[in-house]
Amino acid sequence: MQRVSRTVGLTILVAKLAEWPTTDTLQQVKFLLRSPLIHEDLRVDPQLPLENAVAFFKSIPVRRVTLHIEALSDILSWIGTDDAGRTKWLSRSLSEVESMAMMQDVASCVRDAWPRLLLWLDFLHPMHYCHLGSEVVKELPIPTVVRATFLLFYLKRTHLDLFAENSLIYRMLFMFWLHYRSYCDISGIAVDDDHFESLSMLAEIVLRHALWKTGINKPGLLLEDADPHALSILREVVGNRPRRLYRHAVEHARILAGVADVKPGRSSPLSRQLLLVGVLAGELMRIPNHPKDVTLALVQLLQKLEAGPNLQHEAGLLCGILLDVWGSGLASDDRRSMTWALRAGVVWPIVSLYRSVGDQGPDGLILAQTLRFIARQTVYVDVLRALVASGSVGDLIYTGFEDADAINDTILDRLGLLRSTYKTNCGYDGCSSAAEDDPPRLRRCKGCFTARYCSRECQRKAWPSHRKGCADDRAVLLPDSDDLSAFDARFLVLYGREYARVHAPEMLQAIQDMQIGASPGNEAYDVIIDLGAAPPTWDVLRSDCDVANGTVTIMACIDRRPMYYGGVYVARTTMHWLENVMTADCAVQ
Repeated sequence: MQRVSRTVGLTILVAKLAEWPTTDTLQQVKFLLRSPLIHEDLRVDPQLPLENAVAFFKSIPVRRVTLHIEALSDILSWIGTDDAGRTKWLSRSLSEVESMAMMQDVASCVRDAWPRLLLWLDFLHPMHYCHLGSEVVKELPIPTVVRATFLLFYLKRTHLDLFAENSLIYRMLFMFWLHYRSYCDISGIAVDDDHFESLSMLAEIVLRHALWKTGINKPGLLLEDADPHALSILREVVGNRPRRLYRHAVEHARILAGVADVKPGRSSPLSRQLLLVGVLAGELMRIPNHPKDVTLALVQLLQKLEAGPNLQHEAGLLCGILLDVWGSGLASDDRRSMTWALRAGVVWPIVSLYRSVGDQGPDGLILAQTLRFIARQTVYVDVLRALVASGSVGDLIYTGFEDADAINDTILDRLGLLRSTYKTNCGYDGCSSAAEDDPPRLRRCKGCFTARYCSRECQRKAWPSHRKGCADDRAVLLPDSDDLSAFDARFLVLYGREYARVHAPEMLQAIQDMQIGASPGNEAYDVIIDLGAAPPTWDVLRSDCDVANGTVTIMACIDRRPMYYGGVYVARTTMHWLENVMTADCAVQ
């Protein structure tokens, strides 16, 4: 009977203290927190009977434990919601000395109960009972357990020893974060606003406390500041399959997008989830490529945000995630995630959101950065084709950028060159397959990736006329440009040659200006064309290579990477060629 009165008494006192704190109530709470008998209810060993599990979870001992955990959770909710370690409630209701004393009492109370508390939280966690069906799971105090689990992480910053090498507390938190909605579905719990808030709070606790060595997330933290133990447990929870993690996280983001009530001055539940996904995808758990379903889900979510009111901040966070997803693929020359997003129609929602936000603030800047990134990536053939397939070729002109016309013209130039170069009919002039009702599939020449043939016979017959052009095209790759595919290198050469023809007068003038007043010596020059920019840019440099005087080496690169890491030769020719560019072709040596 004493145990019941202590548990119930603590519950009543906590409720009174939260409603209207008084000195007398505060003293009674302190007395109970310091009592050696305060955790007697937790000393009961949790052991599920072989039969009638439903009745066990309804039993008085389990109810006492649940009440005790709820009371401790209410007390924990007073701690550590700001960088100073004090909540608004404590700072408003107590003096600094009283607040610190209360926090010490709470921490000491939780430390005493820590082993038994974790044992019971793990026992009541739904991850152990999903296979038993809804009749058992619905009797679990899921809201109580999830609230206590994430509130315990308020203590990590000041009590790191409790969390060091403790796998159980991390596993419970991460399982709730990734599967909370599934637990609610199995138990038949209606997912209302309170449960949405719990789901978003789980994301905030994971991001703010669980993933960092110091137990608190501060601006400027990097990968080396992450808690390796926490990250290893997170990988373990998803079976060392990060793709599974992103599937669950993005699905929860889609669910949270249904919470339309975004209060002014507060981050929405969705923004908390997106912040966490962004940190994982961009820094803590990068993967070479993301699955197609995750990419498409992100695009669908962006389209939903574009249609909703006052969700520009969430859209900015989502665009940041897309940039991280695309960037992780580009690092391994894999642009599939970007082409999937383009074909799914990602461009227009970003354009529409940017037009409503403008370039003011971080949200507008990230939207603009995403659009410009897409424009730059159209230098790659697969990205350009995906943009065409989505019908979004001309969408960027509506952004309102000062250089929107120049960007649009650049994309159209690339598209025109693509269509004129990579034809869709057989490369053998004498082939009649184009007239057939069901023409055979065309295959590319493995030497130049330009010509396409319907059969080996057509390729053999076309070889005498194709031989020279194919040999020239195979010589364009630099020895160290392994990060650029032969197919894209071929397109860069053609694009660079065309660009050099158009801008040859300006290039020649720049070279002549460099010769004025220069001392006699090597008069060889390098023209570096950054075809990755939209529109492209170019620079003229005095060459330090061992070449004959008067040689102009024209090179193409992407995003101004060093020439020997992703560049291709466009031509090595003479200044005489530049002077007669309107009538002469560029020859590769």
